[in-house]
Amino acid sequence: MRSFIKMSSLSLFVSLTLAACGSSGSGSGASNQNETATNNPQIVQNENALQTQLEKLKQQQTRTQKNLEDERQKLAKKEKELQDLKSNNQIDQEKLSSLQKDLEQNKARVSSLEKTLSEQQTEAAQARRNLEAQLAAANSALKEKSKALEDLQNNQNANQAALQKAQTELKASQSEVAKLNQQLGELKQLYPQAEFAMGSRVRNRPKNDRSLIENFSGLLPEGVTEEQTVRNLLFTPKSVGKQQLVRHHVQQQIDGRYVDMDYTFYHYQDGEAYLVEVWGYGTIDGQEAYPSIVAYGGKATPVEKFDAFKQAQIVKEYDVKMAPGTERWWDSYDTTFTADFGNEKISGIAKKINLNNDFTANEDITFPEQPIFVEDGAIRFGSNEVFVHVNFKDGSDDMKYEGLFIGENAEKIVGRVGGSSLMGKEKK
Repeated sequence: MRSFIKMSSLSLFVSLTLAACGSSGSGSGASNQNETATNNPQIVQNENALQTQLEKLKQQQTRTQKNLEDERQKLAKKEKELQDLKSNNQIDQEKLSSLQKDLEQNKARVSSLEKTLSEQQTEAAQARRNLEAQLAAANSALKEKSKALEDLQNNQNANQAALQKAQTELKASQSEVAKLNQQLGELKQLYPQAEFAMGSRVRNRPKNDRSLIENFSGLLPEGVTEEQTVRNLLFTPKSVGKQQLVRHHVQQQIDGRYVDMDYTFYHYQDGEAYLVEVWGYGTIDGQEAYPSIVAYGGKATPVEKFDAFKQAQIVKEYDVKMAPGTERWWDSYDTTFTADFGNEKISGIAKKINLNNDFTANEDITFPEQPIFVEDGAIRFGSNEVFVHVNFKDGSDDMKYEGLFIGENAEKIVGRVGGSSLMGKEKK
């Protein structure tokens, strides 16, 4: 069964989280551990504690993820039964009431498990920070011991005992660094998307006010950041390809606010490239609100490639789709982006191929040239000064377009144009 997320409440924005990924590897050899213990028993004690914590995190996330998927499947089954029952002219009220009660219980269990998984991911992230700090300290100690050994070797008067001691300490430090690197690698497998680059547009438009508020202020629980919310939504693992558009109505008390909202959730994943869109329409504490998220991200192209591409005057063309699979008016166009790394510029053209679509004017759409640059650990494109002009049957609009490059050699791009996500694949 294809997994999917029901937007069962506004709090789901913050409880969605990354599923545990598979892990591999084992501890370093017994001889290295004994050697380390001989010189510093505290090192082995710390390493064993970290390994125990790592194994605990693996087991917790595997168990929680399985329970969560089971509950999601039960929830989907109950919702289908309820829908089938409602469509039956001879409605059994008793059965309907029982199904509705079961459905609410399933939703509560799903929400609880998602919260548990989110807490486990937070613990994993903290464990990773602890490991990175210990690794930095271990590397520093290794550097000092390497220097001490080098000094002894350069001193002709050094006695053999001092030299042997320095060599033993150096091996112990090397063993510690290797073990910490291995544990950090396993932890990164539990939480791989932590290093993924991301871009997003988050908005909330109140009724009778066309100005767009560029945040979700007042809509998130205390202590939860907007970036954390969007990141959890974007990098929740799905099956490859378009997830069905999920629509769900929420009418309940959430985080002290009364929410009456219709949500639509769209997610698309292709390898390590991700898109997500969420739209809401309804009221929060009686005030109309229109929250929306358009986000994109993934495993960014290494920033070192930017200079290499520039020196080699690399030019890449991408076949671009807007929100793949949603059948928007953009599907009437054949869209190509051209990235000229030599000149650090990107541009594009959308050629109209379906003239029967009279929603837009029968003309091509130009994506004006704008810069390619490195920022926040990714090679990106976009600016606040360049807009795409689109003529519609009634009126026109100017839209911002932006994004980032994905893959070891920038094989893909992800981004947005206006309120629509986009994904492009390099043309062969």
